[in-house]
Amino acid sequence: MKLEHLALALALLLLQACSGPAPTAPAKSDSNAAASPPAAAAAAAAAAPAPVAPAAPVSTNPHEACNLVTAAEMSAIVGSPMTATPHDDPSLDTVSNCAYAPASGRGSSVDFTVMWGDGESTLRMAREMKHHDAEADKRFAGVGDDAVVVPPAVQVRQGKDALVFTLFGFDDEPATLKKILKVAKPRM
Repeated sequence: MKLEHLALALALLLLQACSGPAPTAPAKSDSNAAASPPAAAAAAAAAAPAPVAPAAPVSTNPHEACNLVTAAEMSAIVGSPMTATPHDDPSLDTVSNCAYAPASGRGSSVDFTVMWGDGESTLRMAREMKHHDAEADKRFAGVGDDAVVVPPAVQVRQGKDALVFTLFGFDDEPATLKKILKVAKPRM
C-alpha cells in the first residue's frame, strides 16, 4: 500500500470514529486493495473501545470533611440532591475541605473546612479581623461551642477543632449549621 493510501485510510478511520458507525465500503476487485497488516491493525485499534480509567478510590479516612458529612446526608439537610467534592491538600494533614454543590447545578451550596486542633486560636484570630461581624455572632449563639462570623464565612469551634462554613442560598443559616453539626459531631 502506498503512503497516500495509508494516510487516506487513517483519515477515514478518524472521520468514522468521530461520526458514528462506519459505513460499509464496496469491495474492490484490485488485489492491492486488500488491507495490509498495518492498515488492518490501525482499523482494529480504531474500532476497539478506549480503556476506561478506574474510578478514584473513595477515601475511608473518617477525618476528611466529606466523610464527616456525606453527600447523601447533606442532601437530606439541604432538601435537594448534593454532590461532595473533597479539596484536601495532602501537605496539610490537619486541614480538610469539602465543597457541596447542587447536583442540578442550581441551588444552595456549602463549603466546609475542618481544622483539627485549631479551634480556640482560629476563633480568637477571627475576632480580631477587620471584617469580623460581632453583631452576626449573636445569630449563631448555640451553634457549636462558639461561633464567629467573618463574612461570608462562619467559623465554629467544636471542642478543640475549628469548622469553617461558607453557606450560599440559605434562609436560616444558623439552623442549617446546627443540622450539619448534629451529623458531623459524633464523627469528630
